Amino acid sequence: MKVVVFIAIVGLAAALPLPQEEEVVEVVQTRQEQSILDSVPILEDSRNGPDGDGNFDFRYETGDGIVHEARGANSGDGIVRVSGRFSYLSPEGEPIDISYIADENGFQAFGDALPTPPPMPPHAVAQLRAAEEAFLEQDLPARAPTAVESGGRLG
Repeated sequence: MKVVVFIAIVGLAAALPLPQEEEVVEVVQTRQEQSILDSVPILEDSRNGPDGDGNFDFRYETGDGIVHEARGANSGDGIVRVSGRFSYLSPEGEPIDISYIADENGFQAFGDALPTPPPMPPHAVAQLRAAEEAFLEQDLPARAPTAVESGGRLG
């Protein structure tokens, strides 16, 4: 009897439909998307450097609208300062344009597409103004004039 029940359960399990059709469709879609990605032409690709001091510039553009260009220059102080920009179309079809600099102050990006913090609530602004006014009203000890203020004479 146990064997008959076991065979009946195995038969029912074998008769259930398998989700193979969905898996096949997903694999085909993934391969088609990969094929599209593989076939985006490079319209421009120019590169110069880097030279011995780290100076360089490059620009490339792809057939799907991506553009990236940058220039790096060493002013003789050993720091290569980079400025550049890139642009592309968002998935929603909106043009995205970001410019950036990278120097002794770090990487800084600029563009309308970058997130920004929400405005400060009015009560926080009022608190900051009050603190600033209180600081300015403090009775600070007189400081000695700087060398520039005293015409180069100290003391």
